[in-house]
Amino acid sequence: MDFADFTATFGSMSSDRIPGVKSRLLGVKLREVMANARHTGYSIAQCLRWDEPRVYRLLNGRRGGSARDVIQFMTACRRSPKEIEEMLRLCQGLTDPIWVNQYDRNLAVQLRPLVMLETEAVEIRTLGHVVVPALLQTEAYMRALLGPALNANAQVEARQRRQQLLERSGAAELIAFLDESVLRREVGGRRVMSEQLNRLLELQLRKNIIIRVLPLALGGYPCHDHEFTLYETVTGRPTAHAWLLSSDVFIEDDREIHRYKQAVATLSALALSPADSGKLIATMAARFCPEPGAATPRRVAER
Repeated sequence: MDFADFTATFGSMSSDRIPGVKSRLLGVKLREVMANARHTGYSIAQCLRWDEPRVYRLLNGRRGGSARDVIQFMTACRRSPKEIEEMLRLCQGLTDPIWVNQYDRNLAVQLRPLVMLETEAVEIRTLGHVVVPALLQTEAYMRALLGPALNANAQVEARQRRQQLLERSGAAELIAFLDESVLRREVGGRRVMSEQLNRLLELQLRKNIIIRVLPLALGGYPCHDHEFTLYETVTGRPTAHAWLLSSDVFIEDDREIHRYKQAVATLSALALSPADSGKLIATMAARFCPEPGAATPRRVAER
């Protein structure tokens, strides 16, 4: 496939812009290629006779450049035609406002865009109306949900690594909205649920985590049948993320993001306060104790 065919298939990439998830992911992969080839931004610029800002805009996702840029960059790093073609596939639809990340058997590859978002995030707003969101799950709860999946161990390890991002210095602020039914749905048995709900009470004690419950008395509410997570980052565009059956979707369209922000505002207005949410979680944790006196609900966070 020559350059003309590539351009026809993958198109050209726009000039400087606020980078989306896919363009930042392209930059990350190009930086890895550059490092493996023992190049630097300066040496690549010298090799291709580019100015250095052009190289760094490409690596930071702020300027996708064109299919020609990627071909030249990969060729300078001595990559094979197959590797070049694979990189160009990532360029397809680079500026699309909605991107469906298709299922990949390699879990690390599948999760990479999401982990990148979670690493860069300064604010995370998530809605769980069926189960506890992954960033808040205990290991036992995870395993009860995953069942006999072939890659269950890998998925558990991946979720635990993602949770560690919330423990680092300067971690994102996470606000989780949980439907009350999530607290009542017995996943994995009483002991697992008791442990999970007590874990939520522990997490509420962290300064960067707020958990708010949407009580059953509300009846229906916006997005009650649609779980999603909204990410705000310093370097990129606001992005909404949702899981599908065999893929996940990233949404960056301005109008859609506005709707998600409106949904978060509505949920904030409807949900119980963090303190009242903690009291309800503690009550449910006590009900799930496997034996009388077997566990004592953790201290409720006062906010």
